[in-house]
Amino acid sequence: MKHSLRSTLQFSALALAWAVGVWSTPALAQAPIRFEAKLSTPELVQGAQFELSFELKDADGSRFRPPGFAPFRVVSGPNALSGTTFINGKVSTQLLWTYVLEATQTGSFTLGAASVQVGGKVLQTKPITIRVSPPRANGGKQNVNIPPGAKEDLFISAHIDQTTAYPGQQLTYQIKLYTLISIEGADLIGLPDFEGFFTKEKRHFNTEIQYLTLRGKKYAVKTLYETALFPQKKGTLSIGPARIRAGVEQMGALGVFMGPRPVLLQTQTLEVEVVALPEPIPANFCGGVGDYAWEIQVDKDTLTTDEVLTLRASVRGDGDAQRFAAPKLEMPPGLEAFEPKIITEDLYENGALFVHRKDLEYVIMPKTPGVYQFSPVLAYFNPETKQFQTNTAENPINIVVLPGKNYAAQQMVSDSLERQAPVLDAQPGFWKKTGYWPWFLGFGVLVLLGTFFFILWRRRKTQVITTKPVVEEAPMVDRQAQLKGAKIHLSEASHLLQGDPRAFYDALFKGLTGYLSAKLNLTTAQLTRKTVQTSLMDRQIPLAQVQQVLQVWQACEQALFSGQPDATAMAALWQQAESCVQLLDKTLKR
Repeated sequence: MKHSLRSTLQFSALALAWAVGVWSTPALAQAPIRFEAKLSTPELVQGAQFELSFELKDADGSRFRPPGFAPFRVVSGPNALSGTTFINGKVSTQLLWTYVLEATQTGSFTLGAASVQVGGKVLQTKPITIRVSPPRANGGKQNVNIPPGAKEDLFISAHIDQTTAYPGQQLTYQIKLYTLISIEGADLIGLPDFEGFFTKEKRHFNTEIQYLTLRGKKYAVKTLYETALFPQKKGTLSIGPARIRAGVEQMGALGVFMGPRPVLLQTQTLEVEVVALPEPIPANFCGGVGDYAWEIQVDKDTLTTDEVLTLRASVRGDGDAQRFAAPKLEMPPGLEAFEPKIITEDLYENGALFVHRKDLEYVIMPKTPGVYQFSPVLAYFNPETKQFQTNTAENPINIVVLPGKNYAAQQMVSDSLERQAPVLDAQPGFWKKTGYWPWFLGFGVLVLLGTFFFILWRRRKTQVITTKPVVEEAPMVDRQAQLKGAKIHLSEASHLLQGDPRAFYDALFKGLTGYLSAKLNLTTAQLTRKTVQTSLMDRQIPLAQVQQVLQVWQACEQALFSGQPDATAMAALWQQAESCVQLLDKTLKR
């Protein structure tokens, strides 16, 4: 009986192991193998430490070889770690090799590839580039103040690197322990509320023990806490005390048995004077207060009026990320830039400060052909120089815009309408040729004076009542034909609501611009969003209605020139366009 039960249990265990193996093996076989290098920060300051990890996923590797780390100093590593996870019935394995490195030189350095052998293949990581900048200049004084009531052999002190700052500037607040005696541990039990500041606690800062001579005594100094502070308003801001609990080793024979004696320590109160930015503030100020830089590139240097230009900008700065706004591009006449789209956004530590980075994408639409040159500007405030500064590209951006098919067709219609308009030729050369223009001018003045006195005499004699002046209207044939063609395009757009999105936006855009051109008496060259807005406002059109018209215009342009027409927004946009046209029909009388 016992033998039978044992056999049954063994069989069940083998069956379970087989089932688990069959169930998990396909997951392991199907999971993609990845070998990647991961960096804790893409840039740092000289003297800072950082982590570099190499991770192998979903494979069993051997013969791991790291790259050369020069000129970085290896503080520790490799620290190997392995693990297995089960998620939704799938098995995933990880092998991790981690190093702690220290930056010893400034510059831009590239670490080569690490390698590992998986089966019969050798996998390699991609090289990594790291930027190392000089240590931050400390403009403020770090006076070591012993808090009132503290003993000289053991105390904590709060430090801030700037006692005068600007709103949005990054400050560094530290709590340091100073001791002449042996202690066992120090726990942070209370922090200030940092009222008036935006705070961002640091995870990577130097915790190594250093030595400092004060008042003739050599103290062991250790940083217990570090955070970044960003002032939010001007005035005198107070930072209250912080508190820690430390364990002091007791002296004597019984000290070992009694354990450490708990001691409560407290820092002093600090004050920061926050002053306003100097006037005048530039109109293109991006809100960044600190050290900022950006890199710019465009996707092409030659295009047509039927295409768009994509400009990508990568901005880095150490100011308050909440105050930073994407720079606005000032374009020459003939080019129009839309609001940028944020591609990526990141906030990281570089060993001394928090750095925020934004990758922006601008869409620039050409209106007319030509050769254009422009230089995007990043305007920020530098607390070190106490001045507003601008950062521009090393070389201006030069592009060539050629006429596209749509531009050529619109220009032909505009030229045709202008040729059909009546031409009044004053022939100014006649007066220059004859030489009698002073006599004709004098005769004209006499005729005008005579006419004036005759009208005055006539009014006094007959007391004629005022009549409404008759204004001769300009011929409407061409504009009426253009208006009819515009409404044909609008009707075509209504029938394309369930069809091709690009054809819908094209018909709606042609219909709307043709309608506005006819109603506002604007040529194709004059037809811009700015001139349309001005013309509608001059005709007392309500602001809300003007904004709706411009919203439809912008939505059509973005759909046509960005290459990504949104089919889900077509019905709502058509209803908005139809409503705008109906309201304009009632208010614009021709």
